[in-house]
Amino acid sequence: MEISLQRHFKWIPDPRTGNNPSHDTFSRVFMMIARALFERCFRAWTAELRESLQGLESAEEKDLI
Repeated sequence: MEISLQRHFKWIPDPRTGNNPSHDTFSRVFMMIARALFERCFRAWTAELRESLQGLESAEEKDLI
C-alpha cells in the first residue's frame, strides 16, 4: 500500500525526511489565499478526486489475511 501511495501521490512530502513545511508556514500561506477562491478550488478538486475513485473498493485487513 505504501508503494502504491508513493507512486500516485509523489507530491506529498515524505514525513521522514524532515523537509516538511511547519504549521506556521501553512498558516502564512493560507492567510494570503482568498478564502472564497480557495474554497471553490478545493471543492472542485475533491469532487474530481471523488469521481476518479468511483468503483474503487476498500479492503479490510481481516479480508486480506
